[in-house]
Amino acid sequence: MNDEVENLLQRLTPRGPDIPVRAQVQAAMERELARPGPVKWERRLAWSAAAAVLLGIALNYAAIHADNQRQARYGTPLPAEVQETARMVESVSDAETGQWVTQQYRQARQRRVSSR
Repeated sequence: MNDEVENLLQRLTPRGPDIPVRAQVQAAMERELARPGPVKWERRLAWSAAAAVLLGIALNYAAIHADNQRQARYGTPLPAEVQETARMVESVSDAETGQWVTQQYRQARQRRVSSR
């Protein structure tokens, strides 16, 4: 089957494109190449979008860095249940025992995080 197709193709003589079609294609190419590049506002919009993306990345990095510093300095915020439990313990005993409850929770969380 392939031999038949190859024999048929070898017997055909190549010919160029039709003259009117060639002229139309060349005219279309000339128009496209003569067209001016992007308008200034398109270029400015593209640069503004790129700058906005970079600014967003920088602000995200700064926010993460600031949050990490805050957590390193003050620790992570306590859940509302732990704060409520500490207040209940404080109300029945004293402030020192309430602080002890929060310290115990933080130590338990640190042990759990460090064991991972």
